[in-house]
Amino acid sequence: MNKKIKEKNFNNGFILCINPLVHDFAAFDLWLRPVGLLMISSFLKSIGFEIFFLDCLDRHHPALPPTLKKDKKFGTGKFFNEVIAKPEILSFVPRKYKRYGLSPDIIRKILSEIPQPDAVFVTSMMTYWYGGVRETISIVKEIFPEVPVVLGGIYARLIPEHAKEFSGADIVCEGSDVKSVISILEKIFQKKFEDFYNVDLFIKHPPEQSFYAGSFHVLLCGIGCPFNCSYCASGKLWPAFKRRDIHDIIKEILCAVNSNIRDFAFYDDALLVDSKNFIKPLLGEVIKKKILNLRFHTPNGLHARFIDEEMARLLFLSGFCEPRLSFETSNPFLQKKTGGKVSNEDLLSAIKNLTSAGFDPSQIKVYLLVGMPGQNDKEIVESINFVKSLKVKPVLAEYSPIPGTTDWNNLSKVPADPLLHNNTVYAVWAGITDWEGMEKYKKMIRS
Repeated sequence: MNKKIKEKNFNNGFILCINPLVHDFAAFDLWLRPVGLLMISSFLKSIGFEIFFLDCLDRHHPALPPTLKKDKKFGTGKFFNEVIAKPEILSFVPRKYKRYGLSPDIIRKILSEIPQPDAVFVTSMMTYWYGGVRETISIVKEIFPEVPVVLGGIYARLIPEHAKEFSGADIVCEGSDVKSVISILEKIFQKKFEDFYNVDLFIKHPPEQSFYAGSFHVLLCGIGCPFNCSYCASGKLWPAFKRRDIHDIIKEILCAVNSNIRDFAFYDDALLVDSKNFIKPLLGEVIKKKILNLRFHTPNGLHARFIDEEMARLLFLSGFCEPRLSFETSNPFLQKKTGGKVSNEDLLSAIKNLTSAGFDPSQIKVYLLVGMPGQNDKEIVESINFVKSLKVKPVLAEYSPIPGTTDWNNLSKVPADPLLHNNTVYAVWAGITDWEGMEKYKKMIRS
């Protein structure tokens, strides 16, 4: 452990930052990092706080045996997991419920070996992962009963009242800007931080990733999205659409490359929007500087509409692997109803341009949503067959209703518990399909 942390000799204080455990039926490390907490950690370090960062989902954590740290393709992999009791409300689901991440005993051991922090910052992701948040906070409270615990992240911001009641946190942070963080710091430490009120957290403090020994690096180049898809909460979480400077991003890539990183995952929701002023010059710089052997990944999916011939060529030459395209459905009515960001013609054009640029059709993956309000079996089957007819790979993205979105506000049957937001569960619970239907769609994908 860092000698400085043992001595607890810090300017402003000592803050423990935690990415919590996950309780779910399924979870896979598809370049998963808590970018919000990593930005906040960078900011806290810059203003004089010492940080101890614990990612309970870190597959390469030193506390795990080497046999559990194996990567799969491009740095992705399976989380360590243990079967746990299924919540009663999910008893109808014919699958095992699991805890993903470090075991509670490992977490206790790690926390018992550090000094008592002045505050604990815990993040959160999916609303239906709140069970893992609650368990993690209970462990923290067990080790440090007098220390204030602050909960932020997506779950805390989307349904703060639920988080206040069920998470076990002392403070729930509902904002995403630096002022929200500072107001909490001032409350806990009883001092002013007015010199930092106007710091742009996103621009000045990209996700700090020096805490990891993993084999990939995540890139957050922009936040927000100019589209307003009915199923997406990007606009609610990040009301303003803005981007970092291209040269700062190039420096970040080069720094990671110097640390032997080759796999980079873009976290942007709208990476290709206004491409002539952002992504095209950015990738042009990557190619110009001859940054070799890079592998770029797009877990959030790319807008097919913006993949013209030039864009496809830049994606291929700069090192994009298995480009993932957001498509959701081949039904023109549902395409328009959900926001109109893509059409069948857009997808056809994108695939033509990507294959002409050098991508093999088998490399191209197309996301399809299953379980959207308004879908039925016929529509889902037609969408799968449409994508398969193009010789590219359809990828099922099981639908989850997100509080605050247009879809959510139009639901006729609202889940009483966030556990029912679960993408494994919702479509069956809402009567859109059944377990046999879900298995049929998966078999169609595999065939």
